[in-house]
Amino acid sequence: MRKRNIVSLLLILPIAIFIWFVGWNLCWICDGKTAPARKIRNNGLTFTVLVPEQKYAT
Repeated sequence: MRKRNIVSLLLILPIAIFIWFVGWNLCWICDGKTAPARKIRNNGLTFTVLVPEQKYAT
């Protein structure tokens, strides 16, 4: 049983290291390269939340 765990670890470990390395590189490359903030235009649109009447509230 112990031999089986070691074999599965040796199979999964290179994949895990590769995924970590790709993620770390993407984080390192994109660090400080954020897109500039866009200005929000006011189109006269208003979003509201409808509140139920008190007698129907539980």
